[in-house]
Amino acid sequence: MWRDDYSHLKDHILIFGDIEAMATLIECLRHFTNNYICYVSDKLEQEKWNKIRNRYSNVLYFEASFSDKMELARTGI
Repeated sequence: MWRDDYSHLKDHILIFGDIEAMATLIECLRHFTNNYICYVSDKLEQEKWNKIRNRYSNVLYFEASFSDKMELARTGI
């Protein structure tokens, strides 16, 4: 996912964890902000992500190993 330029991201929200909770979190967060919401995971459940991406705007996925500091740094932590 790092081939794209995400240098425009500022004040984005990072979500780590189970993708099952993403829709609920996005619904809650959208009451307060329209900033980018970025899901960070070491493996993607493509079908579930496609549903989220198609339903919501300003959502991105970053694939990163949780044990690799360089990969995590690219998410904007």
